[in-house]
Amino acid sequence: MESPYSLNPDEAVWWKPMNPAAADRPFQRAGVAGLMLLGCMLGFGCATQTHAPAPPIATTERSPTAMVVSTREAWTLAEAFVAANPGCEILVGRGDSMLPLYPDRTILVVQAMKIAELRRGMTVVFQGDRGRPVAHALVGQTPRGWIAMGSGNREPDRTPVQFRNYIGTVVRAYTPSGETGSLAFDVTVLPAAERLARDDSDRPRSPEL
Repeated sequence: MESPYSLNPDEAVWWKPMNPAAADRPFQRAGVAGLMLLGCMLGFGCATQTHAPAPPIATTERSPTAMVVSTREAWTLAEAFVAANPGCEILVGRGDSMLPLYPDRTILVVQAMKIAELRRGMTVVFQGDRGRPVAHALVGQTPRGWIAMGSGNREPDRTPVQFRNYIGTVVRAYTPSGETGSLAFDVTVLPAAERLARDDSDRPRSPEL
């Protein structure tokens, strides 16, 4: 009986004759694997492909639009709202990082909320990168806290908004007519006695945001 195995004299190894169709299968599998690898190298069709993260966009859809009024009326409206809503305070913005929503010297009424109530698009006041109060819009949430960004800035703030540095959320805004801005948009809290003691021409400017 003839052995199913034969000696290939050129390679000196034992080999078994195969069905021609079956003999092509390893090459077919190799061809498919090669095409998959080529697809990964070209940047498509590969599950491990990575993309550069898109830059965040500062949206302010949940932030109040500033009313443009005279300086005296801005303070009158802000103080009336605070008197009717305990827990609110008045801050003065300085700078242009929140343009076009809040120009320089916009008077902001801020109310403390629960962190769980914060939403994307709200403008919040918090201790920012330089340790000073900043009013910027929330653009996204991470395990470390909310990421904030000025609507006029290209990059988000490095310091996340957390319970420990959150001051409050902007609920009202009044822009004194004819007054525009500077560099950043810092805020400062003015004690009520100090606010009432100063006339409109002597209102102190806030530190930059």
